[in-house]
Amino acid sequence: MAHSQMAAHATTVSHQARVKNMGIRQPDKRHEDKKSKAEIGGLGSNNPFQFSGLCSQVPHPRIPTTEVTTTDDPTPPSLLLSGEQAVAPDVPAYDFFEDGTYASVRDSISDGVVDSSGRWLPCGPFSSAARFFNLRPTNTPEHNVTRPNPYDDTSYSPYDDRALCLTHMLFHSPEISLSEAQQLAVLDWAKELGAENVPSMYALQKCDQKLANLMGDMTQRFTTQKGDIYYVNDIGTMLKQDFSNMNLRKNMEFYPRELDGSVSEIWHGEKMLKGDNQEQLTPMTSYSGQSYFVNEISCLADGSYFIADMFIKLRGELSARGYRISPHPELGQDHFVYSSQLSVESLSSFRKTCVQLRSSHPNGVTIVGDPIFVSITEQRGATDWLQSHPLRELAAGREVYSIPFILFVDDVSGNTSKQWNKHWCCYASNAALPRKELNQRSNIRFVSTSQHIDPLEMLNGVCKMFEQAFDKPVVAWDAALGCEVLLRPYIHVISGDNPMQAIECSTCGLLSNFCCRTCLAGGQQKYKRSDEGFATLMRVGTLRTPNNTIESIDDQYKIAFTSNPTNRLALAQRKSGVKDTIAQSVFKQISDRRQELEEDTTLSEQEITLQLQREFKSKSEGPGRMNPLLSLKGFNVHLDTPTETLHTILLGVVKYLWTETTQNLDKSGAFSLFSTRFQAVSVSGLNCGPVPAYITNNRGSLNGKHFKLLVQTASFCLHDLVPIELIHTWSVLGRLAVLAWYPSIGNLDSYEQELQQAINDFLHMIARTVPALIIQKAKPHLLVHMPLFARRFGPLLGPSSERYESFNSTFRAASVHSNRQAPSRDIARTFALFDVVKHVMSGGTWYDSKKGGYIHAGSSIFQLRESSPLTNRLLGVKKQAKPFGTANVLSSSVSLSREQLIAQGLEVQGLLTTSTIYPAMSFAAQNGDKITSGSNIIFTKENTTCPVLGKVRELFADGKHNGTALMVTVQIYDWVELDCTVRMPAVCLTNKVQAISGLAVICEANLQHRCAYVGCMDTGSAPILQERQQTGMMQATLKHNDKINFIVNILSFHNCIALRKLCEGQFGCYDPLIALSEYSKIQQDGAAAVRNSKKPQDAKLDDQESNIGNSKQTLGLSSVYTEHVQTHTHYSPSTSKPKVSGRLGAQKRKRGKNTDDANGHVLRAPSFPQEEPLAPYVPPTLFS
Repeated sequence: MAHSQMAAHATTVSHQARVKNMGIRQPDKRHEDKKSKAEIGGLGSNNPFQFSGLCSQVPHPRIPTTEVTTTDDPTPPSLLLSGEQAVAPDVPAYDFFEDGTYASVRDSISDGVVDSSGRWLPCGPFSSAARFFNLRPTNTPEHNVTRPNPYDDTSYSPYDDRALCLTHMLFHSPEISLSEAQQLAVLDWAKELGAENVPSMYALQKCDQKLANLMGDMTQRFTTQKGDIYYVNDIGTMLKQDFSNMNLRKNMEFYPRELDGSVSEIWHGEKMLKGDNQEQLTPMTSYSGQSYFVNEISCLADGSYFIADMFIKLRGELSARGYRISPHPELGQDHFVYSSQLSVESLSSFRKTCVQLRSSHPNGVTIVGDPIFVSITEQRGATDWLQSHPLRELAAGREVYSIPFILFVDDVSGNTSKQWNKHWCCYASNAALPRKELNQRSNIRFVSTSQHIDPLEMLNGVCKMFEQAFDKPVVAWDAALGCEVLLRPYIHVISGDNPMQAIECSTCGLLSNFCCRTCLAGGQQKYKRSDEGFATLMRVGTLRTPNNTIESIDDQYKIAFTSNPTNRLALAQRKSGVKDTIAQSVFKQISDRRQELEEDTTLSEQEITLQLQREFKSKSEGPGRMNPLLSLKGFNVHLDTPTETLHTILLGVVKYLWTETTQNLDKSGAFSLFSTRFQAVSVSGLNCGPVPAYITNNRGSLNGKHFKLLVQTASFCLHDLVPIELIHTWSVLGRLAVLAWYPSIGNLDSYEQELQQAINDFLHMIARTVPALIIQKAKPHLLVHMPLFARRFGPLLGPSSERYESFNSTFRAASVHSNRQAPSRDIARTFALFDVVKHVMSGGTWYDSKKGGYIHAGSSIFQLRESSPLTNRLLGVKKQAKPFGTANVLSSSVSLSREQLIAQGLEVQGLLTTSTIYPAMSFAAQNGDKITSGSNIIFTKENTTCPVLGKVRELFADGKHNGTALMVTVQIYDWVELDCTVRMPAVCLTNKVQAISGLAVICEANLQHRCAYVGCMDTGSAPILQERQQTGMMQATLKHNDKINFIVNILSFHNCIALRKLCEGQFGCYDPLIALSEYSKIQQDGAAAVRNSKKPQDAKLDDQESNIGNSKQTLGLSSVYTEHVQTHTHYSPSTSKPKVSGRLGAQKRKRGKNTDDANGHVLRAPSFPQEEPLAPYVPPTLFS
């Protein structure tokens, strides 16, 4: 009875309406593991009745099982079990017994009922068994009915909900690295606060797997020839992410670009612009729906034929460079001759492709009589020039782009503590992005790391990955074009510190006879001390080539198979300056094997040599026998590892000059006075914080940031303390450093000439003051190649390693939070997951194999980017600066009328009578600098572009909230003379006051007080601050005697181009310091000074060089490693031994055997075999 009443009532109209109005609830899969067994009727639950399907009879031990006849009616949305197998319901089952509509039926059911068919209903109406009773309501409506699920919002796809999305992004952001304990603490904290839907660690781990599978496993396993295992993240996957992310794709450039001598990006450099790597450049372009490839014949608008060898952009217009061809006068219309003159044709003049020309030349086209085209024809493997480019068929109408990459390789500690835990690391950057994007940490990609292999072995796998992706282009979704494209990545330039780049170039290192990786400058110590040898170190020598380096390594392989090769190998390496770490390991194996054969067999020397050649044939003749960079297509390892600004200038010559200066100050007892002056320098306009006392208190443990401040300001503090030549050396070095940090180059020819002049001035000033530095350190010589690299790659900041050194902190965090059992694999997968999370949250697309197309994240994730500051911080998106001219006004400011300003003598054009004017605290200049009262600014006069120098007195804005800086009152500076001490222009503050528009302010300038001229002394005093409180102790301070005499600091890195335009032509402050006619005399005097100061140790060094062939040589620490140690140490003025300062030095002395670097890491010998230095390094008397 009860059954019939319920079944009848289930067919009523009210139930049909209820089913129609309710939505289908999606499964809460994230919480499925939390369901009790009673809820799902599983084994072991409190429910004694198990079921296997909707239509299955629920058995009971007290009654016989009866077969139930079912109908073929469609299953309603509340009952989603069908057939003989239970299926997880997509919606929660509709609870009949909880519905008030069925109260009368529910009340008629007793605790135990037997229906008309003999089936017994156990327990009460609310029991779990009764809830699974087999009811069949009426058919559902034909249309799909949906009901929102608060726990599963597809708008956060691929995440299940908002809570999981935000939590997972927080735990996998490289900006905030959390350990597992910290992650658990965050989850517990959220639960204690009563947050809903807090995911569990298990759910987050499942989410890791889900997201890692979105774009496939991008971490690949590699094995070296020795059997070492390491992992590399796939370059192709990185490219797919970049191209499908509109935020990055819109900024990319794929063609070399010429801007009438202006250079600011890597694609402006001559390596790309002149086609030095022509095979690697983008091979095609599209115009009017047609694809044009290089090395194909195209028809121009005038009917002539043209063969493009590369595509470039000239003044913003896409063009093709190549050769025109014309019909042969005698051989017929299918034979052509070429014009030997390269020409450039605008792409707008292209009309037909080689495919369209086939109908006009059914017999094909032949170009005769030219070696250039004959060689190209041989490479193509065909004589018919109407045959398509190999990529045309593969592209199938899609665009094909070549993407340059910058690689960085260095040794990095995997610990955040002082304990040195060396990992060789490789990072990469997409060089198709402008430098502004390259410098963002979020755009640096981790490639590989390993503790077990040499860096060249790691690069071997990385190069193979690049070559495979280049030969078989990567298919990616182009967010800008909205279609698929083919991508060919290639290595354009490799950055790193000098010891690392010496290894990459297969040279002997910075302490060897031939210390330069770019040229062959150098020689034995005796030659370097001669007039001729000393002079060669101050100019560019014969450039090295990969072919010559390969020949030297092959010659060393021949020597390695001879008897007693150690001596001969050492001599060959010293003479050529070539030493390959991969080949060195093979040489060691050959030597060990020879020793075994000599001890265990009776073979003759010749038979042993033949045996060794057979055993090591694959290793000595195969492609892996030496540095893979030497044979990399389109890559010249000696020219594509440019001089690096951070390690060569700041951590190189600036540190050397700082050491020499402090030694002079210590000798005269004037260092305390220098410290007082240095604390008083102005940092306004330098874009840095206050002058840290750390620089003078820990002068031997400085980093790049400290040296950058020193090179800009030290020359203003040295008057009357050191010789004037040393001050001039600081000034010249500052001018050189500013040129190296130019963000853009207006005229490349003028820049190259000025940079070369600054380098010459500095080297010759060093030859005057510390000539021993020229022959004992390699970094001064490396400076001579900077003009070449500026022309080849654009501004030297492009391939700079500063951005990658900053990224090392992210790597250390990933290393510390790994399990340390498989560091190469685990760290690579960690960064791969970082990239996937960033890609998803940034709006990138990916291919979904199930849907057969490209998809992106849900709409709510896009909204997070716009509304959530937390999301942007976790993704590394920098906060946008205030728009140009935006002013900051206090809420308590009182408005002023136009009449009040005019009464004060202040008026500016464009000021309306209705304007509401408020005094402002600050505003943003054209370049984003924050301008306040008292700032020294560069502005332009009304209706002119002439820059003027002034000091801000008052600021006025037209509103309280994000108002515009309407007017600025400025006190004008007058030019006075060239200050003879620092060789910079001096100015004087006048009483002239001028009202200018806030929109005319270009930037802030740095001015230093003219203390040497005015005679300022350290007669002031101020209380010493400790714990942000004044103590009873006093310290000396510098007291300025006036407030009107200043020097324009042309050594400022910040706004250097604006300062150059301001000061150019003022008293010749940018003129050369040393005349060309003086070079020879200075070089000879420097060489003589070095020879006269030669110590017994130097004579011993010469003896070792002369007897190199008569004594047995052993393989020990390389000069590369020794230079790395010395790079992170300094020399105390009182001793000639290397010394590490501060607490790191104390730790080193306590430990005894290891040497710490400036970051507290213990430096140990590299794992690869190295050569022994010529002799223990002996520092000069006054300099390290």
